[in-house]
Amino acid sequence: MIRQLSGVLLLSVSVFACAVPTSGGDDEPTAADEALASASKDASLAKLLKKVGSDGRLEFSESDAIVSEVLRGGMTSSTLRAAVTFLQKPPADLEKRADGRVDARNGGLNTLENMYFGMPRNIGGLTGSGQSVVESTSETSTEYFFGEMPEKPVTVRFVGTARKAYNLSFRVYEQPISVAIPAGATAADSAARLAQALNANQQAIIDSANDSRGIRFDSDTFLTELHADATGDTVDVALSEDS
Repeated sequence: MIRQLSGVLLLSVSVFACAVPTSGGDDEPTAADEALASASKDASLAKLLKKVGSDGRLEFSESDAIVSEVLRGGMTSSTLRAAVTFLQKPPADLEKRADGRVDARNGGLNTLENMYFGMPRNIGGLTGSGQSVVESTSETSTEYFFGEMPEKPVTVRFVGTARKAYNLSFRVYEQPISVAIPAGATAADSAARLAQALNANQQAIIDSANDSRGIRFDSDTFLTELHADATGDTVDVALSEDS
């Protein structure tokens, strides 16, 4: 059964927005700064997970907050894995939708799985480039079945102009990808290059499900198609899945 993500966007993409450190003259972040930011991000997520689990109940708003924290500052493998591990063994009391068909655990895991399938993570190369990216999702943990989820749940937006040529490196699913960004590239130029790279690597991304190092979800869903569209400075990614 092919699972096509489709539906009306119910949440502004700015809600789950997170900026990767960008250039700033004398205040430009160094590699050490980014390492500290990464450690701080992991600690911030751990603090949130501890707070969420403290009352023995998981609500939809808390699942959405976990997704937001994973995306804040750029999604990494470590934060995604930590969030998935927590939601696979959540508090015993789970908020359910009024129809009783979806709970906060399954809804949150579904959103994270879609981020895993299509969202660039472990982004590198931006330091000193003059550009930054914002990653976001319009999907919420209450959207689960066919026709409920956004058609394009993954959004990446570029900010700024490249002061120098650089390689934008990242991982999608378990496929490493590198995109050459030339000096002078505008946000729209970089968005177009990212979309082209994602589409060119679609089969490799799908095949990377076989990587034994991958993050395991307790579902039988797998990616069958990925397509990226660039509009101005923004790349939107559509996903199709099977189970």
